[in-house]
Amino acid sequence: EPPSIPTLKSVHESGSTPESSFYLEFGKFICGFADAETAIHTIFRKVSGLVDRKARAIVGGARLVDLMSTIQRLAAFSELEDSERRELTTLFSQIQTISQFRHALIHRGVEVSEEEIISQNVMTAKTWEAIESIKFQLSDIQAATNDLTKITIRLYALVDKNVLKDEDVVFVTRLFAPWLYKSVLPKMSGLQPQSKNRKSSRPRRSSPT
Repeated sequence: EPPSIPTLKSVHESGSTPESSFYLEFGKFICGFADAETAIHTIFRKVSGLVDRKARAIVGGARLVDLMSTIQRLAAFSELEDSERRELTTLFSQIQTISQFRHALIHRGVEVSEEEIISQNVMTAKTWEAIESIKFQLSDIQAATNDLTKITIRLYALVDKNVLKDEDVVFVTRLFAPWLYKSVLPKMSGLQPQSKNRKSSRPRRSSPT
């Protein structure tokens, strides 16, 4: 069945509800991802050595996955040390994992309840067999946002080593702690299309004699 259609009441509902909590955390998540994207464009300028105008002409509007691939190829010829290139790979890997989660939420929407949040592609999948759903908790979005904040700071630390110069040990330790967001994998829905050739349940009429 198609996802439920939101009502005006649910859209404008005030107070603390599962929906309002989700939208608050989702907004933080989207802004956090945008901050990370900005940091990635800054990294491109560093490893390419291009001035801003030329950098914009080359990668302005580029897909994030293509931009990261270009950066990693350029990094091999840049002034980055081996350890910094490994750090770049680590950061990009987690961004790609979070990007898949973001893609599902933006393009498929969600249904929010007190128990769980569900995102599915019932109306956009090319075939019934391709229909899938993702079930997750609010804590998954919060974990992804936390990781995006750490990724952004660590990317800027690659651009300028002085970024972490005055930070205390506790902050740096948390910054390089293991990622909180673990990939939320989609599951096939198992839905089947209704057969157009389904036989009628009505009893057959006997032929007139």
